[in-house]
Amino acid sequence: MRKISKKNYVWLMLIVIATIAITFFLAHIYNNRHREKSVLSEYLSEVTLKDLDTYLLEKDTAVLYIDDKYNLSDNKEEKKLKEKIIKYNLYNQFVFLDASMIDSEFVNNFNQKYHYTFKEEYPMIIIIKDKKVIKTYDKLNVGKFNFEDIKW
Repeated sequence: MRKISKKNYVWLMLIVIATIAITFFLAHIYNNRHREKSVLSEYLSEVTLKDLDTYLLEKDTAVLYIDDKYNLSDNKEEKKLKEKIIKYNLYNQFVFLDASMIDSEFVNNFNQKYHYTFKEEYPMIIIIKDKKVIKTYDKLNVGKFNFEDIKW
């Protein structure tokens, strides 16, 4: 009877483990493609953390809506906010920033660049004018957003 070396068994186990890991990774990516997103993340233009500085250089005044794009619990408030954005024709002033991408490095850079103490309470609306935060609305008062604050 022929004897199989242990080295072959180790290679077999590595191949099986790698195959399982790759399968789970690809399944996770596939399932995230079909996850339902929040109302405003689907409607507004999304800006990434890397592109935020460039976007704010191009615009003197901008309104950031920050929330997790897969958080559906705020959809009722987001629908009302979307209706008001359409009513006041302010689509070009608003951008969406995914809160799940925000890390401590971003918070520190944001605080320094825009002279603001960033609070991680989402959803959040931040109005930036001339590279300074002029007004914020956090999770408690997003529904009370005053559109008069951004008339320019």
